[in-house]
Amino acid sequence: MKTVIKGFIVHQQWAWEEKGEITFRTYDPRLATGKETHRVVAVIQEHEFEVETPDDFDPRPQQVQALEKEMQKVRADFAARVTEIERQISTLTCLEAA
Repeated sequence: MKTVIKGFIVHQQWAWEEKGEITFRTYDPRLATGKETHRVVAVIQEHEFEVETPDDFDPRPQQVQALEKEMQKVRADFAARVTEIERQISTLTCLEAA
């Protein structure tokens, strides 16, 4: 199956960069309403290209994999925070007993 991707070729430069980069956006950045002051984006031209995708492409396995990875990170962050809280409680209870 052929899929047409339409968008914009843009030049993007962050305030701290000496040179910007050319990138592709699927939306018109001139219509973005954010108040971002650290980046300047200039549209070079509209562009579209065609890609061949398998007729039976199923994104779900990759989506599940991404969610499982995110869940592992959340669990690790949670465990680290619980450990920190337990350490703080231990420190405080040691001070009470002294």
